[in-house]
Amino acid sequence: PTGALRRLPSLRTLNLGDNLIETISDDAIPNLRDLRSLSLEWNVISYIHNAAFDGLLSLEFLNVSYNNLTDIPKQQLSKLTSLEELDLSGNKFTTIGPISFQSLFELRRLRLNSLPRLEKVDVRAFVDNIKLQSVFMEKNIELNNLPTRLFHGNPLLVDISVRGNNFILLDASHFPLDQMDSLYLAGNPLHCNCSMLWLWILARKQYDADLINVTHLPSTTDASPTSPTKAPNRILQLDIEEIRCDGPETVRNLLLIDVPEEEVRCDISW
Repeated sequence: PTGALRRLPSLRTLNLGDNLIETISDDAIPNLRDLRSLSLEWNVISYIHNAAFDGLLSLEFLNVSYNNLTDIPKQQLSKLTSLEELDLSGNKFTTIGPISFQSLFELRRLRLNSLPRLEKVDVRAFVDNIKLQSVFMEKNIELNNLPTRLFHGNPLLVDISVRGNNFILLDASHFPLDQMDSLYLAGNPLHCNCSMLWLWILARKQYDADLINVTHLPSTTDASPTSPTKAPNRILQLDIEEIRCDGPETVRNLLLIDVPEEEVRCDISW
């Protein structure tokens, strides 16, 4: 309803979700310079014009989830220099390429869930997002690998969830563990051998701390961290009650915290 929107120059929130919108043309959304929140989820959008978001200089929240986009609209998003939260879940991306969120220097929260065709994430995907605090990449059933040090260029990142993907093995170097508050991994077909010793140690540390009633700091998903360095008395929060092993056979279906230590320690010898 472009004509009607032009009469609302001070509009702050616009929800056009759950319609049958197919495309966003260059003049579909007028210059709503005060608009803070735009929701376009659950449409059938397959095309967004390069200039579609040009007039949204104050936009902080954008939801384009559950549409038919086959590529991340990189150029269109790069105009949203005030954007703090972005949800692109439920689209048809196969890859998240280098600098996919270019010029989004204010981005804090990013959701990339339920992308049924996603197979690859480039190691440089988030390099521009220096204020990123929370990343949710859940239920991407074709995603079986992450590049090493993917998140190490994001000094304020404290919360990561990669639940429900197809990861068999994960390495500690995938995540900036020393600065993080929470890491959620349940729902992956993890192979709990000695390469997963790092995760077993973290899980046991949290389990033991819970037993002695250590008070944990809450997740800072919605708060700006005061320091990029993890406090020494803070325990990384894992979803330890749900992380199960899919292999090897000796520990199949066991919770990670119930796996005997000898199953995850390698005997190193000549």
